[in-house]
Amino acid sequence: MYVISPAVRHAVRAVVDYTLPDEHADYHNQDTAGQNNHIYHHLSTLDEWLTLRDTAVTMPAAVPTPAQPHTGDNPLDPTDAR
Repeated sequence: MYVISPAVRHAVRAVVDYTLPDEHADYHNQDTAGQNNHIYHHLSTLDEWLTLRDTAVTMPAAVPTPAQPHTGDNPLDPTDAR
């Protein structure tokens, strides 16, 4: 799972909100070949993702430190010292 910071999420949202209306209009002014590879598809994907995750994207309060590897305290881990 990837977690983005609120600042990055806000920046992506600002870019999408700023460009989406113009690109939507431009998309509809293109022929089929122009529509197939239009940036509007990517902007729409970002817009949908941001909309679905408006309340779900959060930063953890603290990031736990990883466990020390190979400490010999895990009998199920064959790489731990015995």
